Formats: sequence, structure tokens, C-alpha cells
Amino acid sequence: AKARGVDDAWLVGPDGHITEGASSNAWIVTKDGEIITRAISNMILAGITRHALFDSLGQQGRKITERSFTLDEAKAAAEAFTTSATGLVTPVVEIDGVKLGSGAPGPITRGVQKLYYTAIGADVSKAAPWVNA
Repeated sequence: AKARGVDDAWLVGPDGHITEGASSNAWIVTKDGEIITRAISNMILAGITRHALFDSLGQQGRKITERSFTLDEAKAAAEAFTTSATGLVTPVVEIDGVKLGSGAPGPITRGVQKLYYTAIGADVSKAAPWVNA
């Protein structure tokens, strides 16, 4: 990832679908607002942040679709983000040089961040600029 001038890499499984990030779970948001993440299997890490966010979104009545998705689907998404214990909920604004949506974190991703930060009691007021951008 660093050699290509990017912050992270999403891995592609033998079926041609995104599996996960280098140390995170991958999520996309379709243009219709559907939140998609790959179902837990031997192809991905069953991340604790993914699990907690899945539960929090469910309690809010938000539907999440668990299915695999292709790189082309990810590039066509309105928004994307990753979840991990270290990065919490991190917006993805570009994939392979293709800007997602406006090229800035979208409203659904921002809502997911706020929901998760509230759920864990995080004070992000002094966090890195990308957290509150």
C-alpha cells in the first residue's frame, strides 16, 4: 500500500471478491444507502469492532447486508469505510484512484462513526483531523 502511495489495501479472495483490509474489515455503502460487508467466514477476520458496530447498527434498526462484493462494486459505491480495533471506523474516499461519492467521507459513514464513538464513549474532540473532517 505504501509503495503505491495509499494508506491501506483491500485484499481480494480467489473468488474475485474483496475479503478484508490489511488489518480491518471492509464495508461499502451503495448509492441506495445499503450497507454491505462480507459475511463472517474463513476468508475474513471476525473483527470485534465489526461485531460491535453490527450490533449497534442493528439496535438502531439499520439493515446491514452480509455478502461478498467485487472491486468494481466497491469502486461504484457511494461510500466505504473500514473497521478495526485500532482505526475504529475509518472512511475510505478513494479506491485505486477512483473517488467514491464526492471524494470526502459521506453522511452514512459519518453517522456510523458517530454511532460507534458514542457506543464506546470515545471523546474524539482532540483526535487526528481525519476523524472529524
